[in-house]
Amino acid sequence: MGIDSNPLDNTNARTAKQQYMFQYFLKVVSTQFRLLDGRTINTNQYSATHFERDLEKGSQENAGAVHVTHGSAGIPGAFFNYEISPILVVHSETRQSFAHFLTSTCAIVGGVLTVASLIDSVLFATGRALKKSGSGHTSTTTGYGSGKLM
Repeated sequence: MGIDSNPLDNTNARTAKQQYMFQYFLKVVSTQFRLLDGRTINTNQYSATHFERDLEKGSQENAGAVHVTHGSAGIPGAFFNYEISPILVVHSETRQSFAHFLTSTCAIVGGVLTVASLIDSVLFATGRALKKSGSGHTSTTTGYGSGKLM
């Protein structure tokens, strides 16, 4: 039950440069699972985003060799920023009653029969109109000309 994988699984970050910064932003939400058997599992869910930046001055120059000063700020290292949410998310397993199941089943069967009846009516009316237009109102061998149905 719950989430099958963690957002940071198989995440690797390496660099050969000395002036490099890795930043991770983690949002943590308390979570509770209430199971049908009465057990309660308290855990946390989190989402993660990351940002990395080269802090060397040479990498802060644009194509015109103009130094960009606003990008040179920062301390080399790996930084983890946590944001703990003040809410609790509760997932509860529920089971529908047998009466609800029976009502839903009857509604489905009734809907299928209604649609089948509508299709039958359309096909019957179409067939009748085709026979009437094809015979020129003169044939009485089918029983339709006399107003009687089979």
